[in-house]
Order: sequence, then structure tokens, then C-alpha cells
Amino acid sequence: MNQDWYRDFFDGVAVDFWRAAATPEWTQSDVEMIWRELKLKPGDRVLDCPCGHGRHAVDLARRGCVMTGIDI
Repeated sequence: MNQDWYRDFFDGVAVDFWRAAATPEWTQSDVEMIWRELKLKPGDRVLDCPCGHGRHAVDLARRGCVMTGIDI
């Protein structure tokens, strides 16, 4: 296996798969838990790492968090 496998592991088909598999309901459930457990409020700064295509970051930003997303 290539030593740098992680650099493009989530490109192409893998990203398409996760976009299709992670339903809006699943994302909403995740974001509800993150919001509750971290006791977030509008204006809080949040680092999403690894952020992937940003499914959590986008919803948290909609709630007023200041988001930074980092991925390879």
C-alpha cells in the first residue's frame, strides 16, 4: 500500500459515497449532539478537523458558530 494513502483516500467515489450515505437526518442528529454536549452558542469558534466536505461545519455555521474547517 502507498505510504501516502490518506492524501487521496476520500476523493472521488469515496466522497460521493459519504455524501449519499450521510443523510440530512443523520447530520442533524450529529449536530444536535455536538451542540448540546459542547454547550455551544452563537458566536463560539469551532474547529472541524478533519472536516471532509463540511457537513457538520455548515450546519454549525447556520446556528451561528464561527467555523474553521481543516482537511488534507
